[in-house]
Parts: sequence; structure tokens; C-alpha cells
Amino acid sequence: MDRLLLAWTRNRDVESNNFCDSPALVLKSGLNKVEHNHQEWKRSILMNIMSLGGVIAATANAGLSPQGPGVCDHNKYERCANCVTSAPYVLCGIHSIKHRRTTAGKMWGASLVGVGMASCAFHASSGDIRPACRRLDFWTIAAASNLMLRAVYPNCPHAVTALSIVATPFKPFMVSFCNSTAMELKYLYRAHMNKDLKRAQVFHATTCLIGLSCFAAEEIWPKLPFMHAAWHCLSAVAVSSINHLVADVEQNELGLKAGQSKGVRATNALPVQQLQV
Repeated sequence: MDRLLLAWTRNRDVESNNFCDSPALVLKSGLNKVEHNHQEWKRSILMNIMSLGGVIAATANAGLSPQGPGVCDHNKYERCANCVTSAPYVLCGIHSIKHRRTTAGKMWGASLVGVGMASCAFHASSGDIRPACRRLDFWTIAAASNLMLRAVYPNCPHAVTALSIVATPFKPFMVSFCNSTAMELKYLYRAHMNKDLKRAQVFHATTCLIGLSCFAAEEIWPKLPFMHAAWHCLSAVAVSSINHLVADVEQNELGLKAGQSKGVRATNALPVQQLQV
């Protein structure tokens, strides 16, 4: 009786193994792998499109040159909303001053505080002083982009920075456009080299695209309420996400200096999860 039971158990195990290795299951497993790889491929393509779209959106947004006193403060409610939504720039700047590890990063953070204060002054102004406040708003944005470029490209020649600063009062939109384009290209490159930056770069690109759509909607339909306030929020989020790139650059720069002081050359940056952003 025991021998019969043992033989039956062995036959059942053999049949089970044969069933697991059946062509139907092998085909099903292969199809599941193909479907998974196809989904990963589509996800990768979508992320790359969003990344490139963010570069285009950010540079286009920086290249826009609105004229006149602006079309964003139609009533006291919009004026109040635009003043309140200027505060995130100040908060982003304070965060950068606190957490950045290089002088260039801290100076960029201080410039963001100036951007928020100038934006609030512009939206609170009226009458003859409003055009002057708007020019001040444009100048602070361009100046902040100069300091951002210095934080992102620490080896950028000082002559380039000086030339940009001199051009700021005369061509603020051109200065912002050039600096934003250079930063976006660096972000795209570093996200390609450091995969841990990819998610932050895609998030940055997405907010840039949505922010550009709000900015364009405001220009096409000037009476559309609170579009400028929405653009303020999206723009502040996009600017805040640049901290990931600056943290990566700082880690490379500080790691390289530490390695050179010990006679050893530093290589790759730490993952974003280990960076203080």
C-alpha cells in the first residue's frame, strides 16, 4: 500500500512539472514579458517627450516679452490673489538660502526673495508708478536667472556673468531666455546621466508646460480670471524643483574639491534621495 501511494505521488509530481512547462504556459509567460516591456517602452517615450516639452516651454516662457502695464489686475480680488501668490517665490528663496551648500546657490535663493517682493510690488501698484514696477519685476527675474546660471554652471566664466548683468536693464527677456535655455539643457543632461534626477526633471518639465499654457491663456483671453495667479503658483513650483539640479551640481562640485584635496578625483553625484534639496 505504501509503495502504491509513493508511486502515485511521484506520478502526480511529474504531471505537475510537465503542466508547468507546457507550451501554453510558456507562451503566456512570454506574452506577459513582452507586454511589460512594451509598457516600459511607452513610459520611457512619454517621459522623454515631457522632458523635451519642458525645455521648450521654459525657454518660450522666458522669451515672451509682454508690453505695457499688464492685463492681470482687473479688480481688487485678482490684485489680492496675485500679491498673495507672489509669496511662494519668497518661500522658495528662503528654502534655498537655508539648504544650499555653495555661495552661488545661496545667492540664487536670495534673488528669488527679491523676485517675490518685486512681483508683489508690481501687482499692488497702480497709476504712474505701475510701469516702473513692472520693469523692476522684469529686471529682478533676469538678475535671478543670472545667479541661477552661476549656481548650475559653477565653472561659467565670470565675464559671461558680468556681460549678462550689464545686459539685464536693456534686454531682460533675452537674458532670461538664454539663461533658462542653458539651465534646462543642463537639467536634461544631468537627468540622463543621473537616473535619480529623471523624476524631478519630468516633474519640472510638466509644471513648465502647464504654466506656459496658463500664461498663453492669459494673453489670448485677458478677461479670464485668476490665470496670472495660477501661473504664479506653477512657476514657483517649477523654480522650486530646480533645487534638485542645484543639489546635484553642488554634490559634484564639493565632491570634486574634496577628492582633489586628498589627491583623488571624484566621479558621480549621489542619488537625489541622498541630496539635500
